Amino acid sequence: MKLHYSIAGTTVIDGVRDIVGDYDVFLLDVCGVIYDQATVFEGAIEAVEMLQAQGKVVLFVGNMPVSRQGLVDRIKQFRMKIDDQYLWTGGEVFLRELRAGRVPGWKDGLKVYFNERRSFWDDLVQASPSVQRVDSIQEAEMLLLLSETQVGDPEHVMDTLLEEAAAFGVPMLCINPDLWAIKGPDAIVHTPGTWAKRYQQMGGSVLASYGKPHANIYDYVLAHLREEGFVDRERMIMVGDTMYTDIEGAAKAGIHSLWILHGSHRDRVLDEQGAIDFNGMAEVVGEYGRVPNWTMQAFRW
Repeated sequence: MKLHYSIAGTTVIDGVRDIVGDYDVFLLDVCGVIYDQATVFEGAIEAVEMLQAQGKVVLFVGNMPVSRQGLVDRIKQFRMKIDDQYLWTGGEVFLRELRAGRVPGWKDGLKVYFNERRSFWDDLVQASPSVQRVDSIQEAEMLLLLSETQVGDPEHVMDTLLEEAAAFGVPMLCINPDLWAIKGPDAIVHTPGTWAKRYQQMGGSVLASYGKPHANIYDYVLAHLREEGFVDRERMIMVGDTMYTDIEGAAKAGIHSLWILHGSHRDRVLDEQGAIDFNGMAEVVGEYGRVPNWTMQAFRW
């Protein structure tokens, strides 16, 4: 095993091969680990294939507001072989909870103000056929905001809508707690978690959030693993790029974590040449108060 050294309590490693013997199950985030929503990262697919060749169980666990089938369609672009049942998203968890009647505030005929992602609306209608989509906040009984905006645009571009909803007391459900995500080599976008956080700051009510770091997505993943005979959480590891969702969620679920630096925190933890900025890395770890077990510059074998 070739290790670099420990800093801020986490151990920096060269590749996932350095820890492959320590774990049976690898939970992988998608955006920030495998690709940046535009390009697949060099070495990422090879790392997945090598883990599978070593007999490891590989699952994808992402926050994106899409159904499992929506993630299947993305995975096909990567030309990886992975069973559909090993794919989990915030959107899939929401849809399952909806079918089970466990989504707070939901009722037959609910009037929902919904923006973006037509395909997910179609999935939602299948799960709750009587749901109604409305274009007016005054008519709405629930907010589902799935849109993204470029970081660098005015941060509070949705304030007018959110202020109106708060004034009318319309509750929100958050599908994808991420505050931001990388999009291409240079861009970062605000994601639904930003709107939920902003809404709460205005006094609005967010009834539930679906995805990491919350227990709902890990409950489904861990139940699936138990069915396959994997119960030792010390032999499971979450591989992700975002401190407040991936690393935080893994800690809460009682599993280990591997932090990938060239994802959502890249501007703070990598220098202009893409090398690790150890001072920046230590600052981020200290800021979030969670220490990943392992850290890598990029996901590779």
